[in-house]
Amino acid sequence: MFFWAERYRLNFLLGARNYRGIPHVVLTIDTAALLARYAERTTVTTINSGSALPTKKGPEKRGKATFQPLATFRGGDAVEVAVERRVDGIDRIAVRAELWQKDGPNDEARMLKVLWTRE
Repeated sequence: MFFWAERYRLNFLLGARNYRGIPHVVLTIDTAALLARYAERTTVTTINSGSALPTKKGPEKRGKATFQPLATFRGGDAVEVAVERRVDGIDRIAVRAELWQKDGPNDEARMLKVLWTRE
């Protein structure tokens, strides 16, 4: 399961051609609770692994070292966090569920509705 390390990246994802104009459920996860359960199966990367577009620094190389184990990660700012296999009981570590949408590539993503929040 993949997670963005920072919320602002959601804006870029929702503006991608295949996603814009469509409402998406976005979960906010308690990171400490996630890592308490799954740290040994968590990997981190400093790139957007799903994007094939070049960056200002040039093309982002991918390979066996793209995702590094959390325990040995020393690569800088995390962009994506991945938990290998699956995350059981995500309802117990989710903090909030919201409906988000972005209509065009230059628009800002907007929250349409709070679907659920942990009390």
